[in-house]
Amino acid sequence: MLASRSCPKCATPLQRVVNGHSGMVVDVPGEAIFEAAKIAKRANPSLSVFSYTLRVEWAYNWVEGSASVAYEPFVPYFSVPDGTVWTVKNDERRFAFTVGVYACTPYEKTIKWTVQSANDPRTAAELLEIDGNLTTMHFTVSLAPISLLPGERYSITLEVSYVDAPSYKGSTTIEIDVEQPRPPIAQLQMPDSVEACDTFQIDASASKSNAPDNRLEATWQCVSGCNAAINDVLRRQKNKLMFTVGSDVVFAMAKTHRDGNTGGSTFLLQIQLTLTNSYKVTSTATSTTRIAVHLQPPEITSLTPTAASVSHKSPYTMGVDLKFCNVAGAAENQGLDIRWTVKSKEDPRDLNQILQLSDEALSATFPAYSLKPAAAYTVSVAVTYLDDTRVKSYASFELQVRPAPGFPPVIQLQYPTVVRNCQPILLDATETTSSASEPGLTVSWACVTADCPREIKELAEAEKTLALTIPDDIVYGVVEQLLGSTASAESLKFTIVLEVKDRDMRTASASATLAVTKELAPPTVSPTTATSFELEPSQTATMGIAVAQCPHFPAGARPSTLVEWSVSPDGRPFKLQELVDIASSTPTTATTKAGSLVRGLAYTFEARAFYRGSETLASSAVFRVLVDKAGTVPPSVSLTGPEGVALTACEGFSVQSTASAGNTDDPTVKIYWICFDADCPAEYVEFLEHQANQPELLVPPAMVYKLAKANRQKHPTATTFMHRVGVVVLNSDRRQATDSVQVEIENYPASPTLQPAGPLNFNIDASETVTMAVAPTYCTHADDFAFTWEIKSEFENRPSTELLTESQNGYRATVEAGKLIGGVTYTVVVSLAYGDLPSPASLVFEITVAPPGTPAAHPTAVVTGPSNIQGACEPLTLSGTQSSAQTTDGVLLATWNCLGQCPSTFVKAARAGKELVLTMDAATVYHAVKEYKERNPLVTTFDVEFELTVTDSRQNTDRATTQVSLQSSLTPPTLRATSQQTLQIENQERVTLSAEVDYCEHVKTDTSSGLSVEWRSTSTDPRPFEDLFSVSDNQLIATAEPGSLHAGTDYTIKLQVAYEGNSRQHQSLEYTVLVQKATLFLSFNVDTLPEP
Repeated sequence: MLASRSCPKCATPLQRVVNGHSGMVVDVPGEAIFEAAKIAKRANPSLSVFSYTLRVEWAYNWVEGSASVAYEPFVPYFSVPDGTVWTVKNDERRFAFTVGVYACTPYEKTIKWTVQSANDPRTAAELLEIDGNLTTMHFTVSLAPISLLPGERYSITLEVSYVDAPSYKGSTTIEIDVEQPRPPIAQLQMPDSVEACDTFQIDASASKSNAPDNRLEATWQCVSGCNAAINDVLRRQKNKLMFTVGSDVVFAMAKTHRDGNTGGSTFLLQIQLTLTNSYKVTSTATSTTRIAVHLQPPEITSLTPTAASVSHKSPYTMGVDLKFCNVAGAAENQGLDIRWTVKSKEDPRDLNQILQLSDEALSATFPAYSLKPAAAYTVSVAVTYLDDTRVKSYASFELQVRPAPGFPPVIQLQYPTVVRNCQPILLDATETTSSASEPGLTVSWACVTADCPREIKELAEAEKTLALTIPDDIVYGVVEQLLGSTASAESLKFTIVLEVKDRDMRTASASATLAVTKELAPPTVSPTTATSFELEPSQTATMGIAVAQCPHFPAGARPSTLVEWSVSPDGRPFKLQELVDIASSTPTTATTKAGSLVRGLAYTFEARAFYRGSETLASSAVFRVLVDKAGTVPPSVSLTGPEGVALTACEGFSVQSTASAGNTDDPTVKIYWICFDADCPAEYVEFLEHQANQPELLVPPAMVYKLAKANRQKHPTATTFMHRVGVVVLNSDRRQATDSVQVEIENYPASPTLQPAGPLNFNIDASETVTMAVAPTYCTHADDFAFTWEIKSEFENRPSTELLTESQNGYRATVEAGKLIGGVTYTVVVSLAYGDLPSPASLVFEITVAPPGTPAAHPTAVVTGPSNIQGACEPLTLSGTQSSAQTTDGVLLATWNCLGQCPSTFVKAARAGKELVLTMDAATVYHAVKEYKERNPLVTTFDVEFELTVTDSRQNTDRATTQVSLQSSLTPPTLRATSQQTLQIENQERVTLSAEVDYCEHVKTDTSSGLSVEWRSTSTDPRPFEDLFSVSDNQLIATAEPGSLHAGTDYTIKLQVAYEGNSRQHQSLEYTVLVQKATLFLSFNVDTLPEP
């Protein structure tokens, strides 16, 4: 709120300034006070003091203050204090200063200047130039020190007085001291540091003579770090104030220290300058610089190229540009040392021998075809001074040789991994290819094994072609050495490496690890007849072989040789003995039988030769026989099976064939079912053979289970597998047709499960018979499933077979009467598993045998409830879970009731309960209490009795009761403040008071919350609470708007909450609101006069 000011009884000059001013601060000029004081003096000449009063009005408050002014001027004072001393140089052309006078402006004033000196009689008018402003009372005084006497002191006095009040006067005196003659000022400057091959400047040009003629004489001298060169330079610089020391002199000084081996990296050069002015006054100055003992490394300004990609086919030249100390590079100082270095990860050669350097080594050249294609080279240059080898410079760049067109040689190396005795070895890489720009390969073989046989090592190193042959006699000799060795090794391993390099310097390598064993190589087999036959139906073919043994065997030590024949495809209708005749006396020949071969089908016959006792090691010859099918018509066949569906491991399937003979002379066909899997179980193959000539193949679940079992034993991680079964049909022309289907089968059967088919727990007398039963789920077609029943106890060691009798299918086990001991508890475990699977299903039974003479027990009812008094709006839980049945099945049925003068709400809730736990929610309890209270309004608590009846499977019953105490009325609501309860505020602040309440929500109705909320206010303010605060819809938030509460008043607000109709039981909160008072002050601040 703005304050209004006034001066009710002031003269007009003050009223114009003050009256109506609305700011918190008012500035009153001194002129206004002076004019008002003069008006008052004219009206009353006897006044010695002028007084005035100011009033400030603020809202409905006001305050007054008075001030007084005496009718006297103040003594003038000055901006420069009395006794101030200034010292000036005797050669200065001009010196000036300013003085400001502080005096009462309305008064007329007298100004007086005086100058006094011991030896100079001149007046102020002769020495001073004064420029003054009598309005602002500012004076600028100027004088010429050069015209003053050196060493003299001058006193300059300014006096100011009032014409009308001469006794009020003030003065200030300023002392001017003129300096005596001065010596010259020597200012010597040298750089902080100098390199060993730099020039530097010695500069004293800033020195001053301090004499009118400015003349100076200069003399130079070296104090430390000197040598003859610098002494000679200084001697020639007499009367010079600035000169340059050349790089040759600096180099000579650094070299002197290097040769003297002083050990430091720098040395200190100290120079002294002596100056004399025209007054014959001297002064000296000394300066130092630190000079490096060692030269700066030569600077490699460019290395061309900085990076490059080049071809290996052309020469390549590189150059280096240097910036170095010319003095050091001169011949008399031994010059430079330039060295080139080349490195490459891809090229292991001594590359520095390849470079061709120029005379001064400023350029280097790679000759053509000296670089490796696709290799990266790092070229480095190191430069140093021969005179100062401690300092070096380095530069390097990357040289990337472009790849040659094509690719490195591709080695195709064929070799045997295992070599047997008397078997030649051929390592064949003749299929190796190269895409080099020029033909030709460099080949090298090497046996890299430490104990490689000498003969093989020498043979490999001598071979320069792409085929390395190790004859059988060398192999035989190696094995003989192995047999003669005392070592127990059965074989000798060695590795042969082939390396190939093309014209483009690309290399490739391959290795072969060979194992030469003591085992004898099989005899060699070579055909003695044709190996391919195409026959007419009436023709036969005779196939023959020749067998040769190792020629290096000693006489009389050769083993006997056996020959064996086989045919493909094999099996019905392709059995070998049905197709060919083999002479037992000469098994090296075999002749086909006329009319036995299927026409149009290519047969492959193989003759194998091996030594007796080494049937697995054999050599063979292969013959191909085909009977002409001209003039015949082939049959046709197609199969339909369960393709696209995954069968379980316990599910059978069928395959339907549709066949046609193809000719009309004889429509009959022969049908053969064949398993095309790599490893078919023998039982399954035999099963298929028995299905010959059956147009439909029915594979039972038991056979599918055998297939799955055989596959999961070989592939335990697979979830399914593909089984391929097919058919071959033959017509009367001995033409065939074939077809097959694939069937997906799950690898594992579904895990077995066991569920009880009756009770799991039995309470019996020893004279009773007990039968336990399970309901199993498993693959009934499996041939390896098994049920296992076991019975045990802590007091029994009889075997299960003596106590248990299993049913034929394993689903049940019976304990006959009298076999169990009274008073003992038995555990029976039944399990079911497949023979090859480790995870069985199991189930546990328990048999409790009553002690002898114990009668059959009735159930026991136990009921528990809350031990404390139950609230009228709290949920209620009763438990009968501690009740027990004595029957083997343990079944109990629960029935609840509420006895006596029980509220109907409780009766209804209890009779609806069918479990051993009865729970009634808070709403049910509230309505039951309300019902009881309406009938008995004076009671504060009451008891209710609940009854539990349990019935077992034998229809035996038992009852138990519990008593519950309940409050007949609700506990008061719980009230909590959600805002501050004590507030201190300004009058213009908003106030919010809030709270929250917890209560029984079941008291709510459609028209009421069920609560009574009341706010009250207590203070010196007579207004009611409703005029001070507004209340929210839920009546728990009260708000006072800004300005609605009186300043300086303390308010006490009380909130009370209770259930409707029961205000005596309530909860309450108190809030305190302190509203601060407003305060007004008036003070006078008198400012000093501003500076002149």
